Amino acid sequence: MNNNSYWIPSAAGWLALASRLPALRRAPHDPLLRAVCAVFFFASSSFTLANPTLVGYVNHGTGITNAAAPLVYSLILAQSASVVVLILRWRGGPADQVNRRVRQWSLAYASAAAVLFLLFAAGRTPVERPVDFDTYYANTPFIREMITLYLVASMAAAVAMFVLCWRWSTRVYDRTWLRRGLRLLVVGTVFHFGFDAARLTAVFARWAGADWDWLCLAAPAIGAVGTLCVAVGFTLPLITERISAVRALYDSYRTLRALRPLWETLQAAQPSGAVSVPAPWWAVRLRLTRRITEIHDGLLALRPYYDSSPPPSSESAGPQSMASALHRAIRNKTAGKPPTPTAERTGPLRTLAEPLPLTSLVQLSRSLTTCHTGEHHL
Repeated sequence: MNNNSYWIPSAAGWLALASRLPALRRAPHDPLLRAVCAVFFFASSSFTLANPTLVGYVNHGTGITNAAAPLVYSLILAQSASVVVLILRWRGGPADQVNRRVRQWSLAYASAAAVLFLLFAAGRTPVERPVDFDTYYANTPFIREMITLYLVASMAAAVAMFVLCWRWSTRVYDRTWLRRGLRLLVVGTVFHFGFDAARLTAVFARWAGADWDWLCLAAPAIGAVGTLCVAVGFTLPLITERISAVRALYDSYRTLRALRPLWETLQAAQPSGAVSVPAPWWAVRLRLTRRITEIHDGLLALRPYYDSSPPPSSESAGPQSMASALHRAIRNKTAGKPPTPTAERTGPLRTLAEPLPLTSLVQLSRSLTTCHTGEHHL
């Protein structure tokens, strides 16, 4: 049998867990982060210990024939419960309701895992079967019940996860990557259900006197695909959210640079408008917010110096006309011209006298670098 069906998903799970451990050390009491780490730990552990090569080591190390079977089965149940818990934590909702459902799932599957060991202790498994344990002991008293319990419980968790992820994915219309991640989780649960269904069908076949053991041999590959889908489904929204955050930070930096000509022009005309408290260079969003505020304050301070009768060609409130009107206001203030009454303004004058949206501020700032009014740039 090709053990890659075990090694590949287990290695992927351990790598994913290692990537989350630094965050867990920084926030050890974060319930969502703990749930994520629990999923990766139990998934990786179950595939690692289910590897036929390691099954023999576990059996010989404990001195109990087939001791790895209840251990692997309990890890599979722990993985199933932890995935449902993670979805409940991730989706959110009233804290009391979420915590109650988490306790219910945790208690139910912890009890099921304990029953597995009790049934294993009550039964007899004298022949070591690292690959076909389910079908070989399908008719053995107590062991039969143990196998059925773990498969049915795992299938129930897969169905619950399918329902939770599908319902949630139909409600997140504005979060594309979260919806895609949830749909990938749905695909993963289908494969997990197929993994359990294949094994359970092979067990049923043994009960009926048939031999469908080949289903047990195909099940690990099905489960491996499901585990990879679940791992990618959980990590995809997190990765894309970080990429979006980096992109938003870059856009803020570009906007900050684009507003610099307008900000420098207004600060030269109104030096007292600058905020005295410096902002760290890495606080891009804070610097952008402060720059927008200072620009609006500077435009408001120049309001009395806008020409009351702009030329007809300046009546349009385009960026170039606003830049020309702004230059005339700065020239009037610099020349000591007395402020004019704040009469009703039109065109670019009225636009400059009111708070501008960010896009208009950027256009105005860019127009200052190309606007030629006959005066030297201030």
